[in-house]
Amino acid sequence: MWLASACAGSTADAPPPPSVEPSPVEPEPASEEPPPAAEAPVQPDEPAAAVEDPSRACELGDAQSCWKATLAAYAEEDFAKARTMAEAICTESVTTGCGVLGVLYAKGQGVAQDVERSRGYLVRACEAKDAEACRNLEALEAAIAEAQKSEVLPVAGANVSIGSITVDGLSAEDLRCRREVGGGLFGGAMGAISGIAKRKKRLMACAASPTPVRARWTTKGGRIETVEVNAPSKKVESCVAKAIKGSSAAFGGTCAATFTVGE
Repeated sequence: MWLASACAGSTADAPPPPSVEPSPVEPEPASEEPPPAAEAPVQPDEPAAAVEDPSRACELGDAQSCWKATLAAYAEEDFAKARTMAEAICTESVTTGCGVLGVLYAKGQGVAQDVERSRGYLVRACEAKDAEACRNLEALEAAIAEAQKSEVLPVAGANVSIGSITVDGLSAEDLRCRREVGGGLFGGAMGAISGIAKRKKRLMACAASPTPVRARWTTKGGRIETVEVNAPSKKVESCVAKAIKGSSAAFGGTCAATFTVGE
């Protein structure tokens, strides 16, 4: 989860970066104690400990006060202030605020959304052994990967979508279809690849070793009429397209899915 439940709330239309919508995952509540950090900033002459306002103490260079001010600003949804406070404790020598900055940039809170910049801050914080930042980094990278996957041969206006399904031994990942007629989600997903599954042997012969490929096809009159394939080589693309084209189709429309061919 994201910081302080704070970071609730892409690329893909998305990205990846910077338009990915990190629908990542809801941020995890932040601890009241700051994550491990490098040495604190050099203190100015005026003793920060004598200043009651955490924001003012932060300006005077007190890392602990900066952390408290960051959390307070975030809780109040004053994201611009939270960013300013966090930046004071995300420097060459201090990493305490880097995880918070990573969340702010991932969500576009108080700043323009920038997934790559978010990742950079989260990597720094994670390398400094901030466990929460590591979890957020993992969530962000998963969101980026999902967005990238969906960008390859997308299906606009899809009304059938399922993460994974296996029919007659053939597995399909990230299956998306725009059906011309209605129907149940699972039944639609099965019908989308049932005809292709009958040609599993031909598909598996398209690569010497397990190789993920993304295919998009259109159906008409009960048959797959056109096929587009994204694969590591033109040879594999051509083979997969030939294997899929002409197979039976349960409904008219457009579908796309990722298959792993080769054995």
